[in-house]
Amino acid sequence: MDNLLSGAIGGLIGTFLSSLVSLYLFSRQAKIESNRIFLSTLIGKIQEIYLALEHGQIVNDDDIKMLNSFQAIGLKEFKELNDKLTELRTNLISYNSGVSQSIQSTSTTVLQVSAKADSEKKINELIAHIRKMT
Repeated sequence: MDNLLSGAIGGLIGTFLSSLVSLYLFSRQAKIESNRIFLSTLIGKIQEIYLALEHGQIVNDDDIKMLNSFQAIGLKEFKELNDKLTELRTNLISYNSGVSQSIQSTSTTVLQVSAKADSEKKINELIAHIRKMT
């Protein structure tokens, strides 16, 4: 009877431990997939911003608001990403004011050119960081 009881207890402990490991692996995989979806959406938005920069257009306020909404996610692994998004958002606001001045004066302003160069640099850094994360 002792062997049967020991075997049953061992089986229950083994089942419990394997269930914990399975639960941990499932939660890690779900987190990786949700991060992948999150980052692919962010990359799509960055591509739209980059195209606006390349064509000398004003970046949509909705795109800048979208960057802010990505910053609202306060996960610790995204802290560095949030810092880079803040820098990019600030550069885009400067770029937009430079484009507005260009439209009013019908010539390219120094602010537009410098903000565009800074924004492109920030976008490249952001994409490099995202590549490291995935």
